[in-house]
Amino acid sequence: MVKYFLLLGIFTFLLFFLKFPYYYYFYLFTGLNYLLLFFIIVKLENTISSISNLDLATRSQRHNFKNHIQVIYGLLNIDAFEEAK
Repeated sequence: MVKYFLLLGIFTFLLFFLKFPYYYYFYLFTGLNYLLLFFIIVKLENTISSISNLDLATRSQRHNFKNHIQVIYGLLNIDAFEEAK
């Protein structure tokens, strides 16, 4: 979908530079809008990817923390205080 905005932007800019009649400035602004949408979508995709990576790292840390707490709890239940330290 993103590549379509880029292609539309480039196509409308070509129409602007070829001085296509009637909608001369329309092509300029439409091309700018498509290119702006392209860059916004790319930026959002990068942001979503970063958030996804952060979520994955947080899940991993939470899993490890829960595992450590479970081990300490088990050691305390069997009165292995020295090993729990």
